[in-house]
Amino acid sequence: MKRIKLYLACLLLTAAATLSSCELESELYSDISPATGYPSTAKDAEELLSSCYNVFSATEYADYFFSMGAGLWVLNWVISDYGLVDRDDEKWLAMMYARWSPESANRSDVNNTWQHYRQLSKMELTIDRIKSIKMDETLKKQYIAELECAQGFVAFMLYDFYGPIPIADLATLKDPAAMTILPRKTEAEMEAYITGKLNSAAAVLPKSNAETQHGRFTAGVAHTLLLKYYMQKRNWPEAVKEGRELQKPEYGYSLVKAGVNGYSPYASIFLEANEWNTEVIWASPLQKGLKEGKWLAYVLPGNYSTVDNCWRMWTAPWSFYDTFEDEDNRKATFAPEYVNKQGDTLTRANPGTGSVWETLTNGPLTMKYPIETGTAAEAWFTDFIVYRYADVLTLLAEALVKNGTSYTEEPLSLLNEVVTRAGLTAYTTADIPDKDKFIKVLLEERAKELYWEGCRRQDLIRNDLFNKKMRAKATAAQENTNIATDDPSETKHYRLPFPASLITESKGAVEQNPY
Repeated sequence: MKRIKLYLACLLLTAAATLSSCELESELYSDISPATGYPSTAKDAEELLSSCYNVFSATEYADYFFSMGAGLWVLNWVISDYGLVDRDDEKWLAMMYARWSPESANRSDVNNTWQHYRQLSKMELTIDRIKSIKMDETLKKQYIAELECAQGFVAFMLYDFYGPIPIADLATLKDPAAMTILPRKTEAEMEAYITGKLNSAAAVLPKSNAETQHGRFTAGVAHTLLLKYYMQKRNWPEAVKEGRELQKPEYGYSLVKAGVNGYSPYASIFLEANEWNTEVIWASPLQKGLKEGKWLAYVLPGNYSTVDNCWRMWTAPWSFYDTFEDEDNRKATFAPEYVNKQGDTLTRANPGTGSVWETLTNGPLTMKYPIETGTAAEAWFTDFIVYRYADVLTLLAEALVKNGTSYTEEPLSLLNEVVTRAGLTAYTTADIPDKDKFIKVLLEERAKELYWEGCRRQDLIRNDLFNKKMRAKATAAQENTNIATDDPSETKHYRLPFPASLITESKGAVEQNPY
């Protein structure tokens, strides 16, 4: 389950003090070059590859893509109608209510998100180095394909939050002294980069998790990223193509239909005892004593009776909890009450007093990953699921309908696969009389199925609901928002501002995202 060895090769990739205007890393070629003999072996290549996987970790710290503290999966839920953080500082209020300001462009949360940009350059240089190593050619091609998948992954995530970005080619990276200033790519260039990297990777990588070490990228990961990209671009024919690809039996994906250790089928997806089940497309590996996540620390209150060292931040509003039917076994992954260290039972009706992160004032506890062992929040190390098959099936259903397929045919069947797994009665055409109603129901089912899995913000943007839902959220909370209209043609609030330092250093080549 915990098979990826985590090397210290990244120390050999330390950036020198000189950076170009667009943050191209001028690396220590005296340490990494043929003259020093590194890299020159297959083991060196594996170490370089492993160091590039590091950015996809789900540990606490903000310099990782799926950080428990400020990862992009967090932001894709927080910056949505159902995202809620039990904090009242401006960093999180700006995200929850879409109210970016000039100060936001200098805040650590924005800079922490943007810092992943430099990984594209690191990966491009790593590919070049691995190409020069004399080793088994089949293995070399796989390593390069994994890095290309990683590049497509990073580029899509950054594109999702910032739009087109500057990306350096190899020639520019090898001449850092030129201090080349790069403009943002065009939409067409960005699409060519993302889809080119992912398609190249998919043609080489093994299809299923059964064919590789858990945590390594597969063709399934590449096609899932392509599906996600085409959905956001509203390219429904290509999205349908990618969804169909992932249905093929050679990928080995299917919904979890049986419970484990007394948990419902849905809850069993997220158990350490059931890691890398048939529903998992990709998860970020965690390991006790090496890479430990802190999900419990972020969802449990500090006064929780049986687990120590918690500081609850992530929750969902009671209004979202109320959308679940009692028969829905996904509802059981929330805790609407708990016992604190003083022995008091806190409930919705009696939420407690004091710090909001030690009460149930804002919403229930989100217990998607349950307490399985131990009494310290830091002991949580279940591999963190980033993409799974239920996401694919429901995206395919949406793409089919928007591509012209009748919702009464395959799309309804795909939706019902997910709904009935949750213990609910299948939808019928009497429940859903038209396509508009189908999309509305589908989006709410995706919210319930995929809460805190980094999907909701994208769903709202893709369906022209972001402005309307975020304005309603701010109004209900009596908070201000920068969004002045429900009109979906006003799209500037979809994206984060670039760090102010990038705009200054680019000397006008990179324009700030409007906010």
